[in-house]
Amino acid sequence: MAQHPMLMYTLALAVADVEDNNEDSKTFFALCLEWMATDIHHDKMVACHDELLRSLVNASEYTGSTSIAEAFKTQSTQLENRMPMVNCSGLLAALSRMALLFSDEAVDTNDNIRACAVLAIERLSTVEEARPIMSHHEGIMTALTRANFKKFSTSHISPKDLGEDGQYIDNINEGDSELEEQVHLLTKVALKNLADIL
Repeated sequence: MAQHPMLMYTLALAVADVEDNNEDSKTFFALCLEWMATDIHHDKMVACHDELLRSLVNASEYTGSTSIAEAFKTQSTQLENRMPMVNCSGLLAALSRMALLFSDEAVDTNDNIRACAVLAIERLSTVEEARPIMSHHEGIMTALTRANFKKFSTSHISPKDLGEDGQYIDNINEGDSELEEQVHLLTKVALKNLADIL
């Protein structure tokens, strides 16, 4: 399915269509891209992976659901995906834009999108060859600096999302009050990773 010509591109166009007010359709199409992001990785499907990343960037303006941010977070969990993500045109700008979303007390979607984006940025910052690119990206550095001072909703974050193989976690359970602290810790780790280059 992922190798179908233009499928991911078409899904991204449908998600990003500002004239279409059908939120259910947009949410479903974004969810399709999220599902694809769980199975398509750079080491196995290079051409499909590049198309997926471009599609996610095109759909990243949509904030009606967390699916696109979740897709970026999922992609960043695989080491082989990280440099292609950093090198994908517009991807760092998309992540920084998501990480800088304003909070809306009535809806926590933006908080969840922000948290997913910050976690993806932290994972990308663990790759040494990505650090010079990321540390000179104004949006990434601004997003991490601001994220260091913002409160995060952690309803879309689970302990397995934090750090490499749980290296920053010590017996934290989903819903635990320490989860938010761990997101802030990862923000500081990412800032330290990138500041070392400057």
